[in-house]
Amino acid sequence: MSDSEMRSTLARPASTLDLTPGEQLLFEKASKGPPFDQLPEEAFDNLLVVSTALSPSVIEQQITAHGHDPRSVGVVPITATDYRYDGPLWVSQRVEPSDLTGISIEVSKGFGYLEPSQGWLTFDSISTLLMYAEEDRVYRLLAWLASNSRENEVRSVFSLVRSMLADESYQRFRGLWDDVVSETG
Repeated sequence: MSDSEMRSTLARPASTLDLTPGEQLLFEKASKGPPFDQLPEEAFDNLLVVSTALSPSVIEQQITAHGHDPRSVGVVPITATDYRYDGPLWVSQRVEPSDLTGISIEVSKGFGYLEPSQGWLTFDSISTLLMYAEEDRVYRLLAWLASNSRENEVRSVFSLVRSMLADESYQRFRGLWDDVVSETG
């Protein structure tokens, strides 16, 4: 089955993402950034954002613009750039995109804030990690995240800029998630 056939049979259109506790979703996007517009209202009550694209300040602004309380949101910033943030979001230590061990440590801390059956995790750009680390290492990190999310009944949305991943790699990574949603439908 070709990549386009697989997406047409497995991918559902993106509107509001309605996931069951523990469900893992691959969200194909045209650009980097968290899929806040597609998350249901209740996701913002207990949300962990793993972000390679946005600073905590910008995430806070977007959460507030969507009418939600930023005190219910945690952020694991993955960036090589230093930043200062003093606001209501829970924010982990900054982690370099090539430091997959550091990312797993900080996300593990964030999991402590997510309630089973209620918590949501968004990872805004798998594509960015693939620019900084070997594919096998990124795969192991994402397999661990998906498994940990399932075990803890956390709903997770992993975003990917599809054009940045070769078909063979896409098929391998695709197996980590329960479903695929395309931003373009």
